[in-house]
Amino acid sequence: MKILVTTLLLLIANGSQACNGDQGIALAERAKHFVKYYDYVAQVRLSELGKLTEQVQLATFEVIHTYKGNESKTATIENRLNTSCSKEFLDKGEIYYVFAKLGVSNYKITGGTFASERRLKAANIEFNP
Repeated sequence: MKILVTTLLLLIANGSQACNGDQGIALAERAKHFVKYYDYVAQVRLSELGKLTEQVQLATFEVIHTYKGNESKTATIENRLNTSCSKEFLDKGEIYYVFAKLGVSNYKITGGTFASERRLKAANIEFNP
């Protein structure tokens, strides 16, 4: 009986690990802290969307403003969808704030390290790195 109870408790504990809240809102609320950690931080508009694999979304953006990193008119970002916090870019034309690490050929993000401007406005959060 002890073994059964212990096994059930372990299964419940392991299954309860999930992403807490909206990662994008958390990033925006603490933008000054996160800007130090990432290689590239920018306000961007989604212009093209595709998939490299089932777990890698490839998004191309028109850059509106660069807060950190190389300035350019466009940015291509690999969005890795391999964690419980991962989320996809959805609508072309949507404005996002992205926090990315420099990859070999593109910037790379994982775990939902971006914030939708629309969602930030709905939550009355101003992005201010």
